[in-house]
Amino acid sequence: MNEIGGLGERYERHVDDSSFTSVLYFDTRSVSDGGALELESADPPSLLRIFPVEYLMAVFTGQDWAHAVSPNLSSRPRLCLVANYWLSGVPQDRPEGLDDYLYGPETREA
Repeated sequence: MNEIGGLGERYERHVDDSSFTSVLYFDTRSVSDGGALELESADPPSLLRIFPVEYLMAVFTGQDWAHAVSPNLSSRPRLCLVANYWLSGVPQDRPEGLDDYLYGPETREA
């Protein structure tokens, strides 16, 4: 479960090492609430903003689309479930620092 709670909280732009990333939303948000999923492709250059709709699932290639979450502009938390899928035979290249950013440095293995 992923929660972006406070005003101004967001996720910075990053890429995943997974073949596919999915985001299932548990609330609906308007433009004035913020918290949009921002997908950015380099080839061809494009930017797509998806505002959460309850029970909508966004699925995209996590390796190909840099993604972020725009700042939360509401006092309500933004709630979603994120899952990653790997295809057999596709190399995994976890971006340096991604786990520390997403989960905190205390989650590193000793």
